[in-house]
Amino acid sequence: MITIKPQRVNDIFTFAPLVRHSDLIEGIKSFGDQTSMEDILFQCMTTSKESFTAWIGNEPIAIFGLGRTARDDVGMPWLVCSEKVRFHKRKVLKYARRYLQKCFNEGYKKLSNAVDPDNIDAKAFIRHLGFTFTGQTILTDAGYEFELFERGVDV
Repeated sequence: MITIKPQRVNDIFTFAPLVRHSDLIEGIKSFGDQTSMEDILFQCMTTSKESFTAWIGNEPIAIFGLGRTARDDVGMPWLVCSEKVRFHKRKVLKYARRYLQKCFNEGYKKLSNAVDPDNIDAKAFIRHLGFTFTGQTILTDAGYEFELFERGVDV
């Protein structure tokens, strides 16, 4: 069974060594290679409206949240997974769908973010959640192109 709890700072230090390789690479491409996974997760946590840790037993398998944007009706969902997520994909998708619906119920009209085009695992997950890729890219602070994706309330 997966338990979802509000993220605590201590979760970052427990979870960082468990982050799957593809998400670690995406973090480096987004924040730069001089930034630790702990720093990346802390920045995600502190710049988000809310963030949570998904646990199986006493092991974290994912940390996720909703980042703020310039518009009150647009949210920026994010998710960082451990390698163990592959054993719990259906459960994680179920919880993720509920979380997205919660965001829409709270008044968000659109959810949007960007992903490393090489992160095949994340892109598959994004598609399963009903997001579409816009065909547009953004340049990260570290100089990499990421693909934009979005989902509206009526999907």
